[in-house]
Amino acid sequence: MRSLQTSLVAVALATAGCFGTSPAARFYVLSASPAANAAVPSTGPEGTLGVFPTRVAEYLDRPQIVTFSGENAVELDEYRRWAEPLGAGVTRVLAQDLTALLPGWRVLPQPWDPVLPLRARLVVNVTALGWNDRGEARLEASWAVLSGTGEEVLARGTTVLRQGSAGPGASAAVAATSALVTGLAHEIASAVQALPPADGGLPPGLPTPAGRPSRLAPRRRTARSPRGGPACPRSPARGAFPRRPARTPGS
Repeated sequence: MRSLQTSLVAVALATAGCFGTSPAARFYVLSASPAANAAVPSTGPEGTLGVFPTRVAEYLDRPQIVTFSGENAVELDEYRRWAEPLGAGVTRVLAQDLTALLPGWRVLPQPWDPVLPLRARLVVNVTALGWNDRGEARLEASWAVLSGTGEEVLARGTTVLRQGSAGPGASAAVAATSALVTGLAHEIASAVQALPPADGGLPPGLPTPAGRPSRLAPRRRTARSPRGGPACPRSPARGAFPRRPARTPGS
């Protein structure tokens, strides 16, 4: 009995010691660039860009911050965690940065009003985001700019970025990771700015090629003979000629 009591006391002391020395978890968030934080949302004269929620790889979709320990190895830090889902953080920073980079556009993350006409939609898929044991941040993502209805791909790309941290520790590594998301926003903004005008015409300053009508100019349609012969004139519209006077009896 005495040995059992001694064992229980030892276990209790060991448990108390373990819980007493465990470090507290720290939480981090991605941040947009200073220019994005000062940007004023636009009314969207160029159109509205809808930003879909960012999809992240399954191994990244967790509260623990993932660090890369090799090409095929990662580590989970139980005491350093994201304060929000990583995909939500990337979407938030992208929307803020794109608002600053595209002053003529109205940038709206989902959800938006379903009756709101969109000029373009953005989808992003992140396959790598984090840093290694040396503090070097890493981002790998694929993205696509779709038409307003989502039926056509207007632009697409793959982004691979690296950046060293400004100092030691997780805070500096998170800042470097945030800068990579801003770099991704720059690449997407360049693609959006290269889209043709919203009215479907030629970009400003681009001359119309000789011999080809402008897309904005109405095309003239010519009626053709049913047997493939020469073109025949269209019948005049009703009322184009005066009516023949009616014949009276005896005339």
